[in-house]
Amino acid sequence: TEIHEYIQEGIDNKILDVDGDGTVGAFSDGFMILRKMFGDAFEGDALTNKAITDSATRETDEIHDYIASLTTIDPIA
Repeated sequence: TEIHEYIQEGIDNKILDVDGDGTVGAFSDGFMILRKMFGDAFEGDALTNKAITDSATRETDEIHDYIASLTTIDPIA
Protein backbone atom coordinates (compact mmCIF):
# COMPACT_ATOMS: atom_id res chain seq x y z
CA THR A 1 0.00 0.00 0.00
CA GLU A 2 2.79 2.44 0.87
CA ILE A 3 4.59 1.80 -2.42
CA HIS A 4 1.39 2.30 -4.39
CA GLU A 5 0.68 5.57 -2.57
CA TYR A 6 4.25 6.77 -3.17
CA ILE A 7 4.04 6.05 -6.91
CA GLN A 8 0.54 7.55 -7.14
CA GLU A 9 1.83 10.75 -5.52
CA GLY A 10 4.58 10.90 -8.17
CA ILE A 11 1.94 10.57 -10.88
CA ASP A 12 -0.51 13.04 -9.35
CA ASN A 13 2.19 15.66 -8.76
CA LYS A 14 3.72 15.07 -12.22
CA ILE A 15 7.09 14.22 -10.65
CA LEU A 16 7.20 11.10 -12.86
CA ASP A 17 6.56 13.18 -16.00
CA VAL A 18 10.19 12.77 -17.02
CA ASP A 19 9.83 14.22 -20.53
CA GLY A 20 7.95 17.28 -19.27
CA ASP A 21 4.97 16.98 -21.60
CA GLY A 22 2.44 17.47 -18.79
CA THR A 23 1.32 13.83 -18.68
CA VAL A 24 2.69 10.78 -16.93
CA GLY A 25 2.45 7.95 -19.45
CA ALA A 26 3.26 4.29 -18.98
CA PHE A 27 4.52 3.90 -22.55
CA SER A 28 6.56 7.10 -22.48
CA ASP A 29 7.74 8.15 -19.04
CA GLY A 30 7.40 4.64 -17.65
CA PHE A 31 9.53 3.10 -20.40
CA MET A 32 12.21 5.75 -20.01
CA ILE A 33 12.38 5.23 -16.25
CA LEU A 34 12.65 1.45 -16.71
CA ARG A 35 15.28 1.86 -19.40
CA LYS A 36 17.32 4.14 -17.13
CA MET A 37 17.21 1.43 -14.46
CA PHE A 38 19.02 -0.90 -16.87
CA GLY A 39 22.01 1.45 -16.79
CA ASP A 40 24.48 1.53 -19.66
CA ALA A 41 22.25 -0.58 -21.91
CA PHE A 42 20.22 2.57 -22.66
CA GLU A 43 22.83 5.31 -22.89
CA GLY A 44 22.26 8.40 -25.02
CA ASP A 45 19.31 8.39 -27.38
CA ALA A 46 18.55 4.74 -26.59
CA LEU A 47 16.78 6.04 -23.46
CA THR A 48 14.21 8.05 -25.37
CA ASN A 49 14.03 6.13 -28.67
CA LYS A 50 10.34 5.60 -29.55
CA ALA A 51 9.29 6.62 -26.03
CA ILE A 52 9.59 10.42 -25.95
CA THR A 53 6.45 12.30 -26.96
CA ASP A 54 6.22 15.02 -29.60
CA SER A 55 5.18 17.50 -26.92
CA ALA A 56 8.13 16.80 -24.61
CA THR A 57 9.80 19.87 -23.15
CA ARG A 58 12.95 18.01 -22.09
CA GLU A 59 15.55 16.66 -24.47
CA THR A 60 17.31 13.31 -24.04
CA ASP A 61 20.24 14.59 -21.98
CA GLU A 62 17.87 16.51 -19.71
CA ILE A 63 15.75 13.38 -19.24
CA HIS A 64 18.84 11.36 -18.29
CA ASP A 65 19.68 14.02 -15.71
CA TYR A 66 16.11 14.33 -14.45
CA ILE A 67 15.70 10.60 -13.86
CA ALA A 68 19.11 10.48 -12.17
CA SER A 69 17.97 13.28 -9.84
CA LEU A 70 14.94 11.20 -8.86
CA THR A 71 17.17 8.35 -7.77
CA THR A 72 19.72 10.42 -5.86
CA ILE A 73 19.38 10.01 -2.11
CA ASP A 74 20.00 13.01 0.11
CA PRO A 75 22.10 11.70 3.01
CA ILE A 76 20.97 14.59 5.25
CA ALA A 77 17.23 14.00 4.83
